[in-house]
Amino acid sequence: MSLQAEDYIAEYRDLGVAELVNQWEEPLPPEARALLLAELEARRYRIKSLPNAPDYDPHAKPAPPPTAAERASTRVKDGVSAIFFLGLFQIVVGSFLAIREWGVLSTNLDSWNALDGESMMTLGGELMSVSAARIQAVLTWAFAGGLPILLGVFFLVVYRSARARPRLGIGVALFVFMVLHGVQGLVDPSSLASGLVVKVFVIGVLGRGLLAYRDLGTSPEAGDLD
Repeated sequence: MSLQAEDYIAEYRDLGVAELVNQWEEPLPPEARALLLAELEARRYRIKSLPNAPDYDPHAKPAPPPTAAERASTRVKDGVSAIFFLGLFQIVVGSFLAIREWGVLSTNLDSWNALDGESMMTLGGELMSVSAARIQAVLTWAFAGGLPILLGVFFLVVYRSARARPRLGIGVALFVFMVLHGVQGLVDPSSLASGLVVKVFVIGVLGRGLLAYRDLGTSPEAGDLD
């Protein structure tokens, strides 16, 4: 095996799947493409989904695998993008919950309007006046839909800041995300299993982006990710 082939193998093993696919779309010599295909198969990637490989010109200089600094920069950008999608996801979830629970709330309020405000009733296993039940029901609805929306807006603000100061933005987003779900897990342990795949993905992308700074020769704090 040539020294160049060993270099390609070492580089490919250090790349993520998305980065390997990006390499596939570059003109590569047959030996490098075979090594890349072997690495994708080892990662159990669906080979049939790969686009047609571009023609290789043996007289052209082969595209080198991305450097460690380029890979780190890509992972930082992925972390910043994850903040944006996290904020968008929170807003969508909050809007969905608010719309879904509004029907139940409006039905309850309509039925309670015929009752005297000082009358006693049971809500959630607690005895309270109709007036108190109205207030509690409205607050519960506002909390269920409003809190995710507020969190979404917060993450979008963090995203805007992270585009200029990525390390700070990613760190804040990761800290807030983990604290929120940690507290939620203490209150309701069963909530930890809810959306576990999404939680692991978000923590993984944000954490990888934060750790990528170790591979950068210069600090991107003064730069912009646009």
